Amino acid sequence: MEVAEKPGSLSPFKIQISPDKWNRLVDLVRLSPLPPPTFEGKDPKFGIQNEYMENAKREWQTFDWKAHEEKLNELPQFIAEVEDKHGELFQIHFVGYFTKNPKAKSIILLHGWPGSFMEYLPTVEAIQSRFSNEVNVIVPSLPGYMFSSGPPLDKDFKIEDVAFLMNGLMTQLGYSSQNGGYLAQGGDIGSVVARALALNFQDCLGIHLTMDFAPFSRSSDSQLTPAEEKGLARGEWFRANGAAYAFEHGTRPSTISHVLASSPLALLAWMGEKFRDWADIEIPLDVVLCNVSLWWLTETFPLSIYAYREVPSPDFQILKQRVPKPIGFSWFPLDINPLPRVAIEMIGPLIFFRRHERGGHFPALEVPEEFAQDLVAFCRLFSLSKSQ
Repeated sequence: MEVAEKPGSLSPFKIQISPDKWNRLVDLVRLSPLPPPTFEGKDPKFGIQNEYMENAKREWQTFDWKAHEEKLNELPQFIAEVEDKHGELFQIHFVGYFTKNPKAKSIILLHGWPGSFMEYLPTVEAIQSRFSNEVNVIVPSLPGYMFSSGPPLDKDFKIEDVAFLMNGLMTQLGYSSQNGGYLAQGGDIGSVVARALALNFQDCLGIHLTMDFAPFSRSSDSQLTPAEEKGLARGEWFRANGAAYAFEHGTRPSTISHVLASSPLALLAWMGEKFRDWADIEIPLDVVLCNVSLWWLTETFPLSIYAYREVPSPDFQILKQRVPKPIGFSWFPLDINPLPRVAIEMIGPLIFFRRHERGGHFPALEVPEEFAQDLVAFCRLFSLSKSQ
């Protein structure tokens, strides 16, 4: 895609990690001890394995960060100054591809945790290579993640505050409702931000999701496919065996922040477990190390987990409200909460649904070609409706 001219309030951005900072990370990796072998450390059902961490520690000490940084800096990255609802400025980092096609749809891709803007890069590359003139693609770092401003220190910060900033970014880029609006895609926490955009801003025309946190109660007349039955079992496994981290994030965020700020190996164990357990298709170690390196180098883990205090609450209103905008959904069998289609239809007017035979919680990393096709197909529905 060609990058069209954008408002002057944008500043081009390049990642610049000093050699000293990288060397300190490597020293900490080298000097940080691993626990002694244990019975539990051999079995993945008890968490990250000793063998995985031993291998990762060895690989991290010779990891070519400079090569990865140079690759990331080939992307068109920007910093935009966006006002929150109190008039305070946030710096929002994003990757942006802007086609000069006036009929192109615009979509914002919203990551979650432990994802980041990097999670979407293989899918963006697939969109570029196959659908280069159809879609304007914006991939922000959510507030508190990577290179975007963190939450304020003097007041609470919630999902609706995130949505306000994301809508502000998109309208500042020229995608207000008067100019055709935009679409939003989200997984994990990004799915909740997408919901908030659809509920609160007319500029957001519709949303595409890969997961949802809404509870689902099976009724006597539920007609579920075998794949959906397996999906529900996957969700039950996650809630029983994989959700302890979320309770820690939500109830003791300060404590876990201090723990994980103490050692890059601690951060890798905490995040590496999720990249392993939540994926259907194995995510290469160098991809995990690149992600966790950037988390450590930007010191943003403590700034990123604010949503966990809000989303699990039974009083959280965003998940209780029916979305009034068109919804698309891509279903992946090994996501952490694969809801049946009937549950998705309860969220709002479902206009696109595609069930995949493979893929987990990180489809943008695991199956980027298939995921890119879904996103473009969803965008095309809005192009067609506008022309009719």
